[in-house]
Amino acid sequence: MRKRTIYDIYADVLIFLSVVGSARITRIARFANLPVDRAKNILDKMYSIGLLRKREEKGAIFYYMTRRGYEYVSLYKRLKLLTGFD
Repeated sequence: MRKRTIYDIYADVLIFLSVVGSARITRIARFANLPVDRAKNILDKMYSIGLLRKREEKGAIFYYMTRRGYEYVSLYKRLKLLTGFD
């Protein structure tokens, strides 16, 4: 089994959000198989580069994808197809 890269983790998070729409950090961390503290760092990075947006509702922060996030997933899937990596 090959080790996941940060780009694989980004794709896992974005694919999850494309299915559910928006989610809180604990749900994203559980799906991506990450500890919450590491997931927070990754989500902050993804937010800073424009792949995610944050929305606060009743004191809770929800994350959802941007158009750039959808483009990332599309390119990621295409690159995996072209290179043959699974």
